[in-house]
Amino acid sequence: MSTFLSTRLAPFKNKNFLIFFFVRTLSLVGRWSHELARSWIILELTGQSSALGVVMLAGAVPVTLLILKGGALVDRSDAKKLMFWTQLAMGALVLSLALFCEWGSIQIWHLAVFAFIEGVIMSYDSPTFQAVVVRLVPKEDFQQAMAINSTNFHFGRMLGPFVAGVVLNFYGPSVVFLFDGLGFIIVAIAVRFLKLYPRPERAHKVDQQSSLSYFWHNKKLRYQIGQLTLAMITIFPVYVTVLKTLVATKFGLTAQEFGNLFMFPALGSMIGSVGFAVWKPKRPVVAVKLGIPLIFFFFQVISFAPTVLFAGITMFCMGFSSYLMFAALTVGLQLDVDEEYRGRVSALVGLAFGSIGPVASFPVGYFADTVGEEITLRVAGLVFFLMSVIWYLFHLSNFKKENRVLSKF
Repeated sequence: MSTFLSTRLAPFKNKNFLIFFFVRTLSLVGRWSHELARSWIILELTGQSSALGVVMLAGAVPVTLLILKGGALVDRSDAKKLMFWTQLAMGALVLSLALFCEWGSIQIWHLAVFAFIEGVIMSYDSPTFQAVVVRLVPKEDFQQAMAINSTNFHFGRMLGPFVAGVVLNFYGPSVVFLFDGLGFIIVAIAVRFLKLYPRPERAHKVDQQSSLSYFWHNKKLRYQIGQLTLAMITIFPVYVTVLKTLVATKFGLTAQEFGNLFMFPALGSMIGSVGFAVWKPKRPVVAVKLGIPLIFFFFQVISFAPTVLFAGITMFCMGFSSYLMFAALTVGLQLDVDEEYRGRVSALVGLAFGSIGPVASFPVGYFADTVGEEITLRVAGLVFFLMSVIWYLFHLSNFKKENRVLSKF
């Protein structure tokens, strides 16, 4: 038992990882508080899924244009120094938003402008995160470091909405944004004092053309990147726009009730992240086979939710199943990629979450405003499931070949 726990919690033996884990947990609580507070402002002003999509789209435009360059920059520069400046810039931006909310009259276009600037900064910040995390621990602890870091991500995602709901109810959004801004600054200070393991020597110089060829011809990476893209086109937009609009309007929630309800999917993801870290599968991608059908099932169920409690329990299950898929794909990518392409694969993951998903949020939100949130949930779940099955079958021969190789050992 002691050996089992030692291997699962090995990253915590490293002081730098421990420091980074706790300061980033604090920052993530602020980040998810910010996200929910912004959504609540938009829904109060408009009550439309498409309005949520517009703000998401504004942040996605610069990410689409810049994040691959950000990944290339990470591969040839000091990731720790870059992360310090991007975290500091994010802190300054969010503190500016807090001041504007306190003394100004916030409108949708203001939030869109702030989202656009945030997108510029995140284009360079997002690729640095994975590059820094994997160098906090020895290579043999990569998978556990990433799995454990996902637990603090989902802890923040769980606690953040609760904090936002309480603060919105008593003080307003400016205090939520103040908390988020201070979190970024604390992380920036902590990053300055981290000691990273040396980056392995690159086997050769990587150019843009060779990197595209590398990802396409590596079938394992191609499957995982493709599956992640499918999820971001169909599933992510529903989470960030349609589901929020559905529960807020259908059940007439207050700000605090809205925040409390969105603790449920985060709690599901949190349980999933702990389970994934304990499981520690040799091939993380196997969890995708479980996550995809569960996502499809619970997307159908939530559309018929008769009560807030029923919706909360279903959202918990949605969070758990979604985590299985997203964790399997993102961890698998980092384990399978060669070191000289790590910044680029981190950029591709950032592109999925910061560009593809948010860009898809506007048309999906508009579709929901036109045909209804319940129908959109059912259609999105079905399209995602069918496209995922087709993509898997396209790569089935590769999986069979890999299984035959593994069976020899």
